[in-house]
Amino acid sequence: MNTGDLQRKGSKVDVVAEAHKKEIKVRKDHLSKSDHSALLSVKSVFESGVVLLNDSNHSDSGDSLQAVLDDLVNLSFEEKLLDENEFRRVKEVIHFPEKRYATVISHGVAMPVIPSEQFKERTLMFARLTHVLNLNSPDGWPVRFVILIMGPRQDHVELLRYQRKVVRMMSDDDFYSDARDAKTREDLAKAVDDYIARRKKKADDKMETGLMRTKKFAGGFVADLKRRLPHYRSDFRDGLHPKTISAIFMLFFACLAPAVSFGGLYEKNTGGQMGVLEVVIGSGLTMIAYALLGGSPMIIVGGTGPVFYFTRVLYQLCVQLFGPDPPFLTIRMYTSFWVMLFCVIIGLSDGVAVMHYCTRFTDETFAALISLIFIWEAISNVITNFDESNYCDNLTELAAFRDAQHHAVPFHPNSTYAFTSTVSTAAASVAEMGGGMGMSAGVLAGGGGGESMGASSVNLTTDPCCDTSCSLLSLNLALGTFLVSLALRDMRRSTYLNPTVREFIADFGSAVAIMVMSGLSHLPVFHSTYFEPLQVASLGSKSFLVPFYPNYNNTDTPAHQQIQAWHILACALPALLATILVFLEQNITGRMVNSKDNKLKKGPAYNYDMVIIGVMIGICGMFGFPWLIAATVRTLAHILSLSDVEESVSDGHVQTHILRVRETRLTSLGIGVLMLVSVFLRDVLVLVPMPVLYGVFLYMGYTSLLSNQFFNRLKLIFTDPSLYPPTHYTRYVKKKVIHLFTLLQLACLVALWLVKTNPTIQITFPIFIVLLIPLRFAMGKYLFKEKDLYYLDSEETPEEDEERV
Repeated sequence: MNTGDLQRKGSKVDVVAEAHKKEIKVRKDHLSKSDHSALLSVKSVFESGVVLLNDSNHSDSGDSLQAVLDDLVNLSFEEKLLDENEFRRVKEVIHFPEKRYATVISHGVAMPVIPSEQFKERTLMFARLTHVLNLNSPDGWPVRFVILIMGPRQDHVELLRYQRKVVRMMSDDDFYSDARDAKTREDLAKAVDDYIARRKKKADDKMETGLMRTKKFAGGFVADLKRRLPHYRSDFRDGLHPKTISAIFMLFFACLAPAVSFGGLYEKNTGGQMGVLEVVIGSGLTMIAYALLGGSPMIIVGGTGPVFYFTRVLYQLCVQLFGPDPPFLTIRMYTSFWVMLFCVIIGLSDGVAVMHYCTRFTDETFAALISLIFIWEAISNVITNFDESNYCDNLTELAAFRDAQHHAVPFHPNSTYAFTSTVSTAAASVAEMGGGMGMSAGVLAGGGGGESMGASSVNLTTDPCCDTSCSLLSLNLALGTFLVSLALRDMRRSTYLNPTVREFIADFGSAVAIMVMSGLSHLPVFHSTYFEPLQVASLGSKSFLVPFYPNYNNTDTPAHQQIQAWHILACALPALLATILVFLEQNITGRMVNSKDNKLKKGPAYNYDMVIIGVMIGICGMFGFPWLIAATVRTLAHILSLSDVEESVSDGHVQTHILRVRETRLTSLGIGVLMLVSVFLRDVLVLVPMPVLYGVFLYMGYTSLLSNQFFNRLKLIFTDPSLYPPTHYTRYVKKKVIHLFTLLQLACLVALWLVKTNPTIQITFPIFIVLLIPLRFAMGKYLFKEKDLYYLDSEETPEEDEERV
């Protein structure tokens, strides 16, 4: 019997047939008495029956289901669960079960049902394989578990029903993960208890989306608290896993690099009133606060491009209003207070419920834009180095910056750096040590503190980095980091080493890539080659508290440059536009995080998070820190780094399925602490070249695009139709409809990109994102059938695509 016959009968086909209707009726997920009884019988087998947790003998006798069944029957005889006559009878009937009996092969499980007069009662045997089998499963999953069900022939129908209940349990991603990681029988039995508890909870509770109006003041806020508070302790406990360490290390650099980059942009576009130090410290404090108080710990908060563009426009308005050297930070602080007020009102009035009208169309377009920004920033920074004049200008700016920071520009005795002023003996000694250690000039230039070791400048006419040698090194470091990260991530499907080691290497792939490429950049062969190091400003004696009334009653300050009461009220206008931006970025990212494809279990907290983000924006405004909100690409990378995944191959197409995500607050907490510590570890962090971090940017942008259905549909335009992957939309939607929907989405993406890159209209960026929502509804009314949109724009992958029972 084909597994498709079992799976589509009764439950899935109903969804397909009624997809074109406005209300799609889905069978209730209840736990009947017969289901409960069947699950308890499986638990009893796990506790005292025939169980093989690591069967590897099949690899010696041929990769076949027959070999695994032989192992199970032999074990039952060895443990005296079968006498000699029963053992002989069972061996006679289990030959080639997938050809002779009803065998389900789906979701990594092969489950034959063997009815025979030889058996007097129902028997179940379980095996977990060390090496997976390829049995040509319809869903492409390799077989990791084999369950043999035997019983009297007259109970054939009951055996099939029992098979269906067991397959349903094995198709649960959480149970699959628990069974895969189980080390003892007790672990398997506990996995069954957990599965039963989840089924009962699904039957008793309504689906919580967090986007419904309660029609009560603070109703959604309170509901979010009630939903998340019971999981607060487990948010820390679930993070006690090696994946957490690898995620912290990778995402620390992935968060620090944009913080430094945004810091430079803020300093350049705010007249030096904000800079790297404010961004780094603000990021660290905000991440720690959100890790401890936020409602969605899987969200990574950080600086974003749209928020920076808004800040730049606000500074320009201040210059026009107050003239040179305006009280920008004070105006921004009052704007922050208005944004805080608006966000709190939204969170307490269930205002986030309007996101219910947002669909996958908007989510994926926005996510694709942010991913492309990461990819473009990585590529453009590397390509810029090949512009000789631009690269030399960068060197001049860097030398001036370091001289201003009381750092000497070191040299290596074999390099062609020339100094126009006398360098002290101490500076020369440090430079000699740096060269002996194989460190590049750029590394030592960024490190150290204290007093100057001698003023210096770089003679760019003889600098070897004014040719393409340094540009090529930067290109190789960036591409090397990107390719090494990808290669190590794919270690899960390698045949080398054992599964535990492969999983460990895959989890730490990006961290290893950063260390390896940073180490290679300091080899002696590159000692005279310059690269741009990661720069972190020193703390010094800077004061962060923003004055409420700068220059108040100061007779030397013109009246038009003093803060007036109407200025405070007028700040509400730009704050309103900023609130729209914050609202969309925070909640679109939240929707993508809480997508059912990610298998998160602890529920959303949209309204609560809006209040928390609003309060943090107000506090950041008081101290001159940038506004830190949900960062889409870093958040998606966070989820992937903490996911347990399984890969399937169907018609040559590899698909990655998230089985479980370790939802924890420890990653954000750890990253925030490291961000603060980085201020005091400048000498260590400058050892990491910026091109290596550009490679991390490229890796994060690329991997987030791979999981974007819009990007996958875009590739279909250039793909042979006979080679389309077997997805739900290629099976049920016409090719021309898929392409039309995708091209319209591409047009929206291009429009958002043009708005983002146009300084004149950048501030209107959030309005254009809002316009995607009515545009999507217009498409459904005038261009597409609802049946087609169900498959192209559903909130999650339709169940029939997952081949579940």
